Amino acid sequence: MKIPYKLPEHFNPKDFYVDYVEIEQKQKVIKKRKPLNGVVSLNVKLKEGTELKRCFLFSAADDPESHAIINLNAATKLLENEKVVYLQQFDENFGDFSGNVLVTDIDSYQLYLVDMKELVPQSLWNQAMELLKRKRKAQERNGPILLFSKEEFDELEKYCIGENYSSPYPTEMVKDVRFADFTEVKDIILKNGSLNMMIFNDYEKEVSTLITFFSNDNHRELGRVEYNFTSIDEFRSKLSEYKSYLSAKNGTIQVIEWIINNCARK
Repeated sequence: MKIPYKLPEHFNPKDFYVDYVEIEQKQKVIKKRKPLNGVVSLNVKLKEGTELKRCFLFSAADDPESHAIINLNAATKLLENEKVVYLQQFDENFGDFSGNVLVTDIDSYQLYLVDMKELVPQSLWNQAMELLKRKRKAQERNGPILLFSKEEFDELEKYCIGENYSSPYPTEMVKDVRFADFTEVKDIILKNGSLNMMIFNDYEKEVSTLITFFSNDNHRELGRVEYNFTSIDEFRSKLSEYKSYLSAKNGTIQVIEWIINNCARK
């Protein structure tokens, strides 16, 4: 979940949000914290006639990359007590203004909360909530986590079939990228030369396991290792270590890159 932050002088317009999980962690010191219902949006009419609609509100005194005001009372106090505020339009249909505005130049304004779901695509919202859910469960049990949602597994399988890395027929063994799809267990199986890599996702136990081993000409397993992870970042890091054993010719390295870039992405 992401909260908009103030854009610095030189910025990438796509890099527009700060991780809600980080904000949440900082606010744990508040014993009775109200849940995040949205972010404050501001419609402003200036005395000279200009209208600025759908704006995020910031304190002009804050550094770039500070997060937007998320509380209506805090927004009201800011407008009453500050001489200058920073406004940033977030809906390109109404404009792309971002900058300081003198409060004395404001003729009238309207404050309201925008649901965070309006600010990000539903797919990203779902992924953010899934990631937060996994982090909380891992913290509660202080153990390994589930690395793939069922939706992410299905997206990866469709991607691999579409790129012809994997066969659409589960029983075919002709490809080096395969998927085993059961009700509560979904597995990803990669093979390149002697390296075998499997990612087992158990949705009943809510745990994923990465298994790697090498096989000789007699199909005997050598150097079998099993990994569980307490964070997505640990998982991505371990996958990166194995990229040198994979190949672009059979799609195995593309699968790993897809996972690193898309699995529970922030």
